Amino acid sequence: MSSQVHYPYPMPVAFDIRVDLGALLFTIGLSLITGIVFGLVPAWQATGAGITPALKEGGAVRIRRFRRLTPRNILVLCQVAGSLALLLMTGYLASAARRIWDCKPVSIRAICT
Repeated sequence: MSSQVHYPYPMPVAFDIRVDLGALLFTIGLSLITGIVFGLVPAWQATGAGITPALKEGGAVRIRRFRRLTPRNILVLCQVAGSLALLLMTGYLASAARRIWDCKPVSIRAICT
């Protein structure tokens, strides 16, 4: 896109974008490890012995009305807040990119005079 832009004065612009294999492998490995850890830990906690008596007794078990603020709940809250923030930022970026691509190129001389 920027290779088609003509500047009124010479401006050196070079885009040398390459994928670093080490950084890519590190990122993939880290995301796999965190996905497995944060996916298996709640599942492992859910398989505890506390579920069996509750199912055997039927509806006789009292469930707390309000949950305590545990580290697990804090992590879920942070994950939801981060996801919403990323969604908002992506939406703003997409709308800004659309506005930029819809603009017609204008020379700097026409703006300054």
